[in-house]
Amino acid sequence: MVSGPPVAQVVVTPPARNVLEGETAQLTATVFAEDGSEILSASIVWSTSNSNIAEVSSTGLVTGISPGAAVITALARSGGAEAEAGSLLTVEARPVN
Repeated sequence: MVSGPPVAQVVVTPPARNVLEGETAQLTATVFAEDGSEILSASIVWSTSNSNIAEVSSTGLVTGISPGAAVITALARSGGAEAEAGSLLTVEARPVN
């Protein structure tokens, strides 16, 4: 269990992003307490709604795998509470030259 103030909100930026197949993009999660202060010690777990379309690392680095859309979610935990937020990642096919 992560100590610190309880999580009230997590914000993932950017809220939406387009990438090409094989391209990466960095998402960030900012965690807030009830009083609006940022919680720097919160634990964050990243996940994807469809690993056939996009993968996400433990640090929020996403990789486009194949064309389609996936929601990348950050689950933040602190002070016995948790909150989550997501970002819509759209993966586009690489142009054929």
